Amino acid sequence: MNNSSTSDPSFFGKDNVSFFVGKVEDVNDPKRSGRVRVRCVGWHPKDDNSEDGIKNEDLPWAKVALPTTLPQQNRVGGKHGLLPGSWVIGIFLDGNEAQHPMV
Repeated sequence: MNNSSTSDPSFFGKDNVSFFVGKVEDVNDPKRSGRVRVRCVGWHPKDDNSEDGIKNEDLPWAKVALPTTLPQQNRVGGKHGLLPGSWVIGIFLDGNEAQHPMV
C-alpha cells in the first residue's frame, strides 16, 4: 500500500470533496435517467437572468442518490420525488471542478 501524501483525483474520497446546498431548477432529464439540474448556493449565481448569471439549461445534470430499498438498474426501480424549487444537499463527485454533482 502506498502511503504517499499526494492525492489521486481518479479515486473518489482522496481528492478535494465539495459539498453544496442547492435548489432544483429542472427535472426533465432528456436521457430519462432521473437526473436533475441544481443551482448550487455559492457556485451558481442566484438569478439566471442577470448579466453574470447561468441559465438553467447550462447547469450540470446531477445524479440523484436513492435509498438502497429502491433498485436503480436498467431503468428499473423507484423514481425520485424532486420538483423544481425543492432544496437539496449534495456533493460534487469531481471536487472543485463542480461539473458532476450528486444529490
